[in-house]
Amino acid sequence: RVLWGVNDWTEMTVDAPVRAMGVQIYGKHTMGWARVLFDGAEVWRGDTLALGRVNQDFYDYSYGGYIEVSGFGPGSHTIRAESLGVDYRPVIITHFGASLHGQVVP
Repeated sequence: RVLWGVNDWTEMTVDAPVRAMGVQIYGKHTMGWARVLFDGAEVWRGDTLALGRVNQDFYDYSYGGYIEVSGFGPGSHTIRAESLGVDYRPVIITHFGASLHGQVVP
């Protein structure tokens, strides 16, 4: 999913007894600013390029990272990624993950 501007978002809600949830942000150097919320509370905010350089292909570098939340109790939980629209660059969300074992392996 590509988040294009202010108030553009995507989320995942899980009702299973998971122990960790996360979101993968990944793309080229043209990605913008975002934030991640867990059950409505902000857990990360920033320039998605600051998550790090992930891979170099022949033409360009790719950037991104996996933001994970763990240590919460059973129940329904939601992880949400939102574009902050600071500079009108898109934010690319490649996937969400959840684990019953306490660590998500993207």
